[in-house]
Amino acid sequence: MDSLQTDIDKFSNYFCSQLTSINELHNQQDLTIIKKLLFVALIDSVGSVAFPKCKKPGPRFRKVVIDFGDWNYASYFSLPHLQQYS
Repeated sequence: MDSLQTDIDKFSNYFCSQLTSINELHNQQDLTIIKKLLFVALIDSVGSVAFPKCKKPGPRFRKVVIDFGDWNYASYFSLPHLQQYS
């Protein structure tokens, strides 16, 4: 059981360290898009572990944000997003 907890801690610490690294990037104009891309990649990575049966990245990403994010507007859709499905 200790081995399992050690593996879980290593996994969790890895993502925490990645999040810290992203946050330490300076907010220069050219780094803004890179920072956003890194956050999306990190959220998708967490989603692939949390929801392994969900194979499509879009629904998996939204599920992570809705289920784990503390964001009042997580279930809202933007107009460009709605256009994709009309």
